[in-house]
Amino acid sequence: MPWGPCVLNTTLTFFTSDNGPWLVRGLAGGSAGLLRDGKQTTWEGGVREPGLVSWPGTIEARDLAQSRTMAGRVSSEVVTTYDIFPTILRLAGAPLPSDRRIDGADMLPLLTGAAARSAHECLYFWKGEPGGGCPKAHPGCPGLWAVRCGAYKLHWVTTDSVGPRRFEPQFHSPPLLFQLEQDPSEAHPIDPAAAEYAAARATIEAAAKAHRESVTPVPNQIGRGEDGKLKLCCDWASKEKHPDLPQCTCNPEAYRAFVCAPVGPAGGALAAVSADGAVVRIGLLDPRDAATWPASAAAAAPFWEA
Repeated sequence: MPWGPCVLNTTLTFFTSDNGPWLVRGLAGGSAGLLRDGKQTTWEGGVREPGLVSWPGTIEARDLAQSRTMAGRVSSEVVTTYDIFPTILRLAGAPLPSDRRIDGADMLPLLTGAAARSAHECLYFWKGEPGGGCPKAHPGCPGLWAVRCGAYKLHWVTTDSVGPRRFEPQFHSPPLLFQLEQDPSEAHPIDPAAAEYAAARATIEAAAKAHRESVTPVPNQIGRGEDGKLKLCCDWASKEKHPDLPQCTCNPEAYRAFVCAPVGPAGGALAAVSADGAVVRIGLLDPRDAATWPASAAAAAPFWEA
């Protein structure tokens, strides 16, 4: 169906990104701009993402090219990606599950302008695992490393993703406090002796206490291991790598087309996986030279068309 006005005007589209740049990869890992640090940290550079929402007719657009506002809205209120779930349920007319706590909140009032403030008074940042310099007995390992309430963010534990102390937990007593609207780079912690510090810390620690008490312990899903027979896998060499898992194939039995899968860097191999799971190695092929491909690859050619 063409992407016409009927579809566009009845579609709520979210644009966002993964959390934080992978700074250990240098320039290839991306940048968080003025925000501090990156992935796998609770600094703003590790958790804060841009967010754009489009819904023509309901959320009006801003014409940046013409430097004019068409009833568009720019908000500095903080929401989270887990708010998308309750927002979609609201639009679908479905109730929230009642058998568990839902951390997210409906964003619709904020998006449409019906509300001026985010439904979240505070956001909570959990991190940490026992080991790796993080003692199990410490309340922050694993635990609540940071909390943001309004413009203030309090850090009990931090870590850096680059440098000599990479991923080594650093415990702060008293905790670090930043006013993010004035200091988004988290470069200037507020003096613990200041009245501003005492007031903000008291508010955040009260919220953190209530939040911790609301959390219900659950089994560590990763620690339970895995059952390979239930694993969703797709491997071009499945019959060789996983002879005990006959269902580990890129092709369902009913699918009759070939599937091409480039493997590894230059010098690797390209394989065509047939419907019965047989693997036909056809060497390293350049999709631009399809005319020179072996006959076994002919059926795969359409998958390479730009």
